Amino acid sequence: MTFDPSQNQSVNRAGYGSDIDAGLQSHMRSVYNIMGMGLAVTGITAYAVANIPSLAQLIFHTPLVYVAAFAPLAFLWFGLTPQKIMRLEPGAAVRLFGLFSALMGVSMGS
Repeated sequence: MTFDPSQNQSVNRAGYGSDIDAGLQSHMRSVYNIMGMGLAVTGITAYAVANIPSLAQLIFHTPLVYVAAFAPLAFLWFGLTPQKIMRLEPGAAVRLFGLFSALMGVSMGS
């Protein structure tokens, strides 16, 4: 293949990337949907912890406050490393992300 602009080589590229584009678009839509659901879980959990006094009392007036504070950090250090995520089934990875989102909501509820 040459990169000489004086040589005009016509190549039929009709439909070359349309199937790749459709698959990529579908994949990215599912990724954004999962991330949006994770954000919703985090927000709902944080709202519930902040606005239900008995739940806030249970978490923030007992030693569970340390679990709420450090669980997301420990989860990232030991649970969500890229090597471990790549070995999981997709459904298990989504459930693990949901658990992480809930832990972040509890941590942010204060």
